[in-house]
Amino acid sequence: KTLLLSGLAAALFQSGVLLAGTVLVDAGRGNVLVRVPDGGSPPFPLVVFLHGYSSNAQESESFFAFGDKVEAAGMLYAAPDGTQDLLALRFWNATDGCCDFFQSGVDDSSYLATLVAAIDSAVGVDPHRLYFIGHSNGGFMSYRMACDHADGIAAVVSISGATYDDVAACAPVRPVSTLEIHGTSDAVIQYGGGTLPGADGPYPGATETAATWAAYNGCESSTVSLDPFDVVDGLPGDETGVELYASGCSGAVTELWTVNGGPHSPVINDTLRDRVIAFLVDAGNRIFTDGFETGSTSAWSSSVGEP
Repeated sequence: KTLLLSGLAAALFQSGVLLAGTVLVDAGRGNVLVRVPDGGSPPFPLVVFLHGYSSNAQESESFFAFGDKVEAAGMLYAAPDGTQDLLALRFWNATDGCCDFFQSGVDDSSYLATLVAAIDSAVGVDPHRLYFIGHSNGGFMSYRMACDHADGIAAVVSISGATYDDVAACAPVRPVSTLEIHGTSDAVIQYGGGTLPGADGPYPGATETAATWAAYNGCESSTVSLDPFDVVDGLPGDETGVELYASGCSGAVTELWTVNGGPHSPVINDTLRDRVIAFLVDAGNRIFTDGFETGSTSAWSSSVGEP
């Protein structure tokens, strides 16, 4: 069932009474559907999924299908749409490398922060367990959110995305666990980095992206290689290798999953979905075991501009 929260429904959520199903939340750009898990009570962990350039929330969810797994794990799930550029293609204004190709200057960072605050007000979001997952342009935007709102985000996962090429362009106020999943045969956002046509600057490769966030998180530069596993359909064997930055980190870890032969839009299986969710859960738990906490998501509503 879908509820447009207002009046009694909002009061029931805020009082801890669970209305399972979906709710619609408007943060200034129209309604965004939020899936609410069956069972439990507020506040809930929240996963926000961000689509790639020229895609949209519905198309990305049909392809990557994280929603069912996230909901089964007891988390809220939201997948908003970016705005349309001059070619009527949806995008996120993430970094100078991707993907505001027509210099609209749209403030997607503030919009997404406002959206999180609106979901928190309507349903109740655990301020220590807010996560972003993004594909391609959505991966870039997930890193942007970690840069701008590190005090409210536990972890981000990027599939075929990248962070800022200029490490000085991002100054997270505290560690954020990050996971970069990238195919070596990605012809769009290349594994080794590059520059997109129309972009204002280059983007770093997958290895550089992971190393940059490991440094932000205070990790030592050395990595631990874990056993490879099979997370992409259509590729032979255990095609995905894992490098983990964990030594010296303060409250967060950084991982790089290299999909050998993987394309830009990999056909992922449930092993990847399950392992991504396990990564997010671990990141949320790590906040407490390592002795620091995130800020309040509801406080964002007073600190961000209009979308």
